[in-house]
Amino acid sequence: MVMEKQSLIISLMVADAKYASEIVVVKDLPDSVSLMSHFIACPFISEKAQMTEQTQDTDHGHLINFNINVSVDRDNDFYRHFHRKPLLLYIETINGERYYIGSDGNPSRMEYGRKSGTTITDGNETELTFTHTKPQ
Repeated sequence: MVMEKQSLIISLMVADAKYASEIVVVKDLPDSVSLMSHFIACPFISEKAQMTEQTQDTDHGHLINFNINVSVDRDNDFYRHFHRKPLLLYIETINGERYYIGSDGNPSRMEYGRKSGTTITDGNETELTFTHTKPQ
């Protein structure tokens, strides 16, 4: 059985997974000092930020897949700091849910795509997609 939940994101913070051992986790979330010290807030366009959480039964057990899609202004180079690196994510949704996704042994990943509109009214954005799969 596959179940899926979509949530709007109000906060996304990203850290390099090499800092995982330095992050203090309280009740499955990084503490405020760790968030300030190791995470960088993603400057996403608020109306274009969502997370999809999907459960999946496989031959290897029960998995949870996270797919986080956000857009940043085309001139913003946020993605350059994290492309092709193992990542840790801290996410807050509009419903008040908070997530800490990734670890040094099972990090999240990020890919990006850049849009160049053909007319002046088209969006010129960089789309970021963060993915993570974890066993449950």
